[in-house]
Amino acid sequence: MTRLHHYAAAFALVTVLVGCGGGPEKPVTTSGTLAPTSAAAASSTPTASSSASPIQDGMLALGKTFAIENNTMTTTVLWYKQPIGEAGDGALKKGEALGGLEVKTCNLASAKQPQQVSVAPWSLAWSDGTTTSTYWSGVVSAEYPYDPKTLKPGRCVKGWIVFTVPAKGKPTVAAYEGQANEGQPAEWKLS
Repeated sequence: MTRLHHYAAAFALVTVLVGCGGGPEKPVTTSGTLAPTSAAAASSTPTASSSASPIQDGMLALGKTFAIENNTMTTTVLWYKQPIGEAGDGALKKGEALGGLEVKTCNLASAKQPQQVSVAPWSLAWSDGTTTSTYWSGVVSAEYPYDPKTLKPGRCVKGWIVFTVPAKGKPTVAAYEGQANEGQPAEWKLS
């Protein structure tokens, strides 16, 4: 595949992820898992790298990669931002804000089948033990898949997961707990 085809594919993916304009949708609290779908043709990129990190006693730093699905997928928390986006008049209660995780997930070229990705396995935690998994859709243009999306082998997706958070204080941990690492979440230190 030529470089032009790669750029065209990336543009198409971003266009699909950005979706239609309009205001933010109502927040939804969900729980879910990363689930495999049917088999499909493989692509030549991306491949496994030495930056992948297994779950350890400590937390991962921002930018560090966690390998999932028997090392055929990787996910990375790139950044946390608060506040992020606009919720619209009356959408948030007093004392609430929107916070966002920028996340990149790849289904490596070595994967034998596509995988579904969504915001469902992600949550935020504060030092006092408070957690949130209330997600928003339609707040930012570069959004991580809100509803499950199929990621073919050799493809990556990058975008923002937007949460309802307390306006004061910031979360200390971002956690990913999908089906493959249930009971042993990958955690990234945010502060």
